[in-house]
Amino acid sequence: MLALFVMLIFAMVLPGCNDSDSDDNDNSTDEITETTAWYMDADSDGYGDPDISIEAETQPDGYVADNTDCDDSSAGIHPGATEICGDDIDQNCDGSDLTCETTVYFKDADQDGYSDGTTQEDSVQPDGYYEAGDLIAISGDCDDSNAAVNPEAAEVCDDGIDNDCNGSADCIDDTCVDDTSCKDADLTYPIVDTNQGFCYDNSELLTNCPAEGEAFYGQDAQYTGNVPSYTDNWDGTVTDNVTGLIWTQDISSYAMPWSDASSYCESLTTGDYTDWRLPTVKELWSIRDFSQGWPWVDTDYFYLVGDGSELGQHHSWTSNLYLVESEYQNEQVIGDPAFIVNDWTGHIKAMSGSRFVRAVRSTTTVWHQRLCCQRRLHG
Repeated sequence: MLALFVMLIFAMVLPGCNDSDSDDNDNSTDEITETTAWYMDADSDGYGDPDISIEAETQPDGYVADNTDCDDSSAGIHPGATEICGDDIDQNCDGSDLTCETTVYFKDADQDGYSDGTTQEDSVQPDGYYEAGDLIAISGDCDDSNAAVNPEAAEVCDDGIDNDCNGSADCIDDTCVDDTSCKDADLTYPIVDTNQGFCYDNSELLTNCPAEGEAFYGQDAQYTGNVPSYTDNWDGTVTDNVTGLIWTQDISSYAMPWSDASSYCESLTTGDYTDWRLPTVKELWSIRDFSQGWPWVDTDYFYLVGDGSELGQHHSWTSNLYLVESEYQNEQVIGDPAFIVNDWTGHIKAMSGSRFVRAVRSTTTVWHQRLCCQRRLHG
């Protein structure tokens, strides 16, 4: 009886064990899937946008494993890219733009080794600009468009150019003093005689001019050049038969500032001519008449304003500006003064304010008044 009971218990336990063994031997399993973070690479430079990603088992199109691109819209911007300085763009994604190293370059457009002093600071050498060490001088070139003009160039005495940039051109330049082109015999324009007929000693007018060998011989009155000669054209104009210049017989009826003088001449119609201009100092001086003075102009041909009792009526503008620094100016020379010729006293002076105008015209250039000469006129 006891044996039967034990067998029953054993039989009841074994099926449970068999079920357990059956479960343990089942071939089915729960699989774990592994995924990776992929980052968008919109510009296809191999570097991904850290802000746009997906999880996937395999790499999707347009995505990469890298997430270090700081601008996924430009293939030229990513870690390791070449950085361009000074463009405010962080090409290599290091967090900042590269600061450019700049150099001061000097302009030498004509490549003669001399700069006119114009500079440009840049990280790349601009066309026509050079480093200081590549030039003979970093300033002083007075014409940077002409390689034959610089401080070391030889002055050409008859070309109208300040070749050596010393402020004086041609015969005004000290190096041209003995040049044959600067001798009076070689002048290409006529010199009008002063018409002076009196002789003086050191204190008074002489009754007769001294003879050769006597004291005070050789005065202006004893030399005769191109005697002044004029033709009244009866149309408001006068022709100088020596120089060929044609003048307005009347001076302007009102005074004007120098800045308005040229436009006054250009708008003038006299004797059916419209090509009037402002005369140079030399041109206006050429009609001085020294035979009597007060006025120092032949009033049979050249009319004045009023009787000369007002000082302002004496002065006629020329085209020549007076070059003087403001610190040396005075009450008569203020701002941008120019030279005048005084019809009444014969003086040449630099003045400002309002003056009169006598216009001139010519078919050819009689005298070319250069800027250098303007400086010398007043010492």
